[in-house]
Amino acid sequence: DPLLLAMDLVAKNPQSTRASSDLATLYVAMSDSNPNSPFFSMGQQEFERASRLPNASPLPEQGLILMAATTGQPVQEEWWDRLIEKLKTRPIGTQETLTVTGLLKQRYAGIELSDARIAQVYTTLLARGAQAPIRYVEYGNFVLRYLHDPQLASRLFAEAVERNPNDAAYALKIARSLLEDGHPQQALAVINQAQALNMADPDQEFSTLKSLALKMELVLP
Repeated sequence: DPLLLAMDLVAKNPQSTRASSDLATLYVAMSDSNPNSPFFSMGQQEFERASRLPNASPLPEQGLILMAATTGQPVQEEWWDRLIEKLKTRPIGTQETLTVTGLLKQRYAGIELSDARIAQVYTTLLARGAQAPIRYVEYGNFVLRYLHDPQLASRLFAEAVERNPNDAAYALKIARSLLEDGHPQQALAVINQAQALNMADPDQEFSTLKSLALKMELVLP
């Protein structure tokens, strides 16, 4: 029985954030996302307990935010504050990264989440350093789609290239994708960064894409 198993794991590992979060998630699922169900409040209580465990990851705060947002309940500002504080102070590992990318995934899925808060979350994660280039690409796409800040997006895409200075194929992939999506300004930022890093370009593809981006900029309104 999944519920008995989850409860048993929490009983055996009461200080485990993951076990507690899994039990809370199961409670919410059993409530059919109905805020009037007792299982819903049990899920929230378990997420709250998990969030205050010693060395707790930010996954419980993510759970609290999403269970409220997906059911039309108010998302408490303290949940965002606690999540951001953990990203500032905890070692950044898999659970911290999954917390951030999970929120972005749900935003793209249509869940009404605060774009300003997601921006804070991503900015905090990137400020900790040593992030994979894909994190900058993810945030750049978010900035274009939801924050409508082309200058910031250009810096983020260029940073993704700088974080991966020996992979011309990756830079070309980003540039092509941006051009296909109609973002020549950001594609130029990527190409210029790649050329500044003297990335290998035996087929002169960076130059070809740069010419295309410049032409697109001229015809865009």
